[in-house]
Amino acid sequence: QGYLWDNNQVVVEWLEKHMQEEDGTQSAIRENIKYLKRDYILKHIRSLLQANPELTMDCIVQMAQHITGPQKAQVAHLLSRVDTDDPS
Repeated sequence: QGYLWDNNQVVVEWLEKHMQEEDGTQSAIRENIKYLKRDYILKHIRSLLQANPELTMDCIVQMAQHITGPQKAQVAHLLSRVDTDDPS
């Protein structure tokens, strides 16, 4: 049945069927896409900062301006627990 995947209509119908929420839960496909996007974004940011380490502090300040008070408290807590000065 691999030949069916050559037909875009069949693929679209399969995706629509499997991306619908069932019983109030997110579909596995939708969740996987969400996590793949998140992983890509984090890797992209990491590579940009590795290529431009002088911008790291500027980025931290910029990001801090776009998070809530509780999120800032959580970041401060996480930063206080960092044991190393080596940004690996």
